[in-house]
Amino acid sequence: MTTFIEEVAHQLYEKYGDDISSLVLIMPSKRARLFFAESLSKIVTRPVWEPEYSSIDDLMCELSGLQKVDRLRLIAELHKIYSEYHQEKFDEFYHWGEVLVADFDMIDKYRVDASQLFSNIRDIKEIESDMSYLSPEQIEIINRFWHTLAVDKSDEIEGSVAKSRFMKIWESLGVIYDKFRSRLRQLGVGYTGMIYREAVERLEQDGTPKLGNKRYIFIGFNALSKCEKALLQYMQRCGNAEFYWDYDNYYVKNEFQEAGLFIRENLSTFSKGEGISHDNFHNIKSVNVLSASSNVAQCQSVVDILEDIASQNGGKIDKDTAVVLTDENLLMPLLYALPEKFKVERKEYNGKI
Repeated sequence: MTTFIEEVAHQLYEKYGDDISSLVLIMPSKRARLFFAESLSKIVTRPVWEPEYSSIDDLMCELSGLQKVDRLRLIAELHKIYSEYHQEKFDEFYHWGEVLVADFDMIDKYRVDASQLFSNIRDIKEIESDMSYLSPEQIEIINRFWHTLAVDKSDEIEGSVAKSRFMKIWESLGVIYDKFRSRLRQLGVGYTGMIYREAVERLEQDGTPKLGNKRYIFIGFNALSKCEKALLQYMQRCGNAEFYWDYDNYYVKNEFQEAGLFIRENLSTFSKGEGISHDNFHNIKSVNVLSASSNVAQCQSVVDILEDIASQNGGKIDKDTAVVLTDENLLMPLLYALPEKFKVERKEYNGKI
């Protein structure tokens, strides 16, 4: 079966020929770029320059003028702002800071009205802050998570002190959010959601092309945030973008299939590349179900399956074999369970790339 990436490579080379090097390919992962490059190498008949590869993150950074920074620095800057309203040591604040940065990221990616959101949350939390129905054990669990709710032993745990501190946190979040963004903007940095929102707002305020005359090809995307949709719609209006969606008619044309929810929306909003097959789901498949008593047993079962595949393939496992884990926590146990010969082959393959 011809893969989606192979079909896209064939269509683009057929359409642009050696001028394919002038394109900018936007893909969800770096792994997809490797497979595209290999697929293209099988098609071309003479030396050509590869297309330029980029990501939505790169485009957003270019448009916003901001750069992404690591999470530790973000939390450190957030702690400075947070400390203006609540006194808490950095090591105690770190976990809460991670939660806040993740929440701020989602707020910006989906362009939520932050002031309205935090106002609503404050009202909800005021209702929830009534602890009279909780047992002492439950209240103790809450206090361990909300370090800022910790009270002296002399304070009554169910009294107004805990409730007051609890409410102050939620009342201050809107201001903390605004000041945090303002501080990061001064530094020329931001978290992903902030960068996305800044980029889209700049596009909407200016309305003129900012990405030059390059041709952008978006390949293999599925669920898009509100900011990502705004960027793709803008580029579609500018006429310098094409879209290739990886899906199957089996679940897209059936509205009762949840798997096609986002793709159906994308297809109704954006154009789609021609010449890509979308009817492969009915191909004959072989599915074997094995029972395992533990996670360790699951990993060992994977090793046994890989051994069987290797024995049928000259003792090797190639890139056409994929291991998909339902629990990411199994990744490290599986890597440790793999025989050395599989690890060596993986290193050689990466070195070849």
